[in-house]
Amino acid sequence: MVHLHQISLSRRHWLQLGLVSALSASLKNSSLTTNSKFPADIDIDTLSSGRLIFRGTRSREGQVVRWFDEQSEFTHVGILANQTGSNNQWNVIHATPDYDKVILESLDDFLKTPGIFSACVFKWNLPFPKKDSDIAHLATQWIGTTFDGKFDFDNPSLYCTELVWKAAQTLHWVAEPRLRTLHTPLGTKRVLLISHLLEQLPITRLM
Repeated sequence: MVHLHQISLSRRHWLQLGLVSALSASLKNSSLTTNSKFPADIDIDTLSSGRLIFRGTRSREGQVVRWFDEQSEFTHVGILANQTGSNNQWNVIHATPDYDKVILESLDDFLKTPGIFSACVFKWNLPFPKKDSDIAHLATQWIGTTFDGKFDFDNPSLYCTELVWKAAQTLHWVAEPRLRTLHTPLGTKRVLLISHLLEQLPITRLM
């Protein structure tokens, strides 16, 4: 068993944000389990550097996200990157509390996270000559940046949706986001939810 004092401060904030005691009670009465099988493979034809990949998990962190964002089937997002030019060497850039920072992770590992039940790629709808790959190239500059466990959109640290939005905003693909105000054990937070990305970004789901 992992005790709370053994978890990094940012990760502890992440767990507290979800009202862990309430979630634990709800999980006991839930038919959902964390040992679901790996979801159907992502179609390789949908993969392209810079596209977004969303996943949904039944992990504790996934339950936290769903607690505050019931509108979305997804609980996490990353940016696809293929720096080698090989169709078999796909990576994902994402901000994760698991490592307490922004990481570059293989797509296989990103999709093998415990409790995963859905995953889907979204493409950008951008005017010529903008390219999807520009955002992947830019996002590599944030690898190693501390995970934003305080969920403060105005500080240098990053959480997953914040990474995607700020990269797109830096490229002038989007303006300021519409944030949602949440009342949490850590105080009042104005956060960018997964559903906000799906509603506000110029992206299309690929089936």
